[in-house]
Amino acid sequence: MEKLPSIRELFSESFLISAGINCHNTSLSRHSSFINTNSANLFTAGYKISNLHKDLRQRMSPYQTLFLDEVFRITQFPDGPARHRLAKKLNLTPRKIQVWFQNRRQKLRYGN
Repeated sequence: MEKLPSIRELFSESFLISAGINCHNTSLSRHSSFINTNSANLFTAGYKISNLHKDLRQRMSPYQTLFLDEVFRITQFPDGPARHRLAKKLNLTPRKIQVWFQNRRQKLRYGN
């Protein structure tokens, strides 16, 4: 049976590098939230550590929000090809566009 590393070993630079995690990302804090999506290697290797895999939420820019608001005025239900065009123009995924429209319709419905 393989010995599981201690918490100190998990956060050591050599272990993170061997797991494929960039630990020199200066834009993130030094806390456990610095581990990005590459930390999936830790979980597939049988390590289950709570709060270690916490992705930072990507927020939309004001330009993206304004652009989507303008499209929302035209249509509240863009079809698949329209979502793909919007995603390409705004550098987002079609799924993020779809979820944005779902959330915007709920905001309109409940008056927030």
